[in-house]
Amino acid sequence: MKYVKANETERLVEILAYNPLIINQCDSNQRTLLHYAAMKGYLDCTSVLVAHKARINEPDQYGNLPIHLAVKEGHLLVVRYLLSINADPTKPNKDGLLPIHIACEKNYFDILKVNCSECICT
Repeated sequence: MKYVKANETERLVEILAYNPLIINQCDSNQRTLLHYAAMKGYLDCTSVLVAHKARINEPDQYGNLPIHLAVKEGHLLVVRYLLSINADPTKPNKDGLLPIHIACEKNYFDILKVNCSECICT
């Protein structure tokens, strides 16, 4: 977890090669490494985790997928990447919010444009 939080991609690759089972382990908030990489906006870590078979549509204890967290923190490049690999933008969290709702609440217009271009404005 510390290598994701510190955006140490090379070290993360080494750890995953040594222990691939950590890829989808959850912490006390039911968050995986991918949740933290997306939340921090670390595109390189996010893509490494996905390449190692991280589950992109895994909810945390609040029902947030990694894409919800990337949107909430305004990380446009990570949002684009997650959408490009079929992250589910139609799954609400436990508050009933879709990623697009979060983008609206935060006035993240660039993210709204990406979401709309992905045809999730319904």
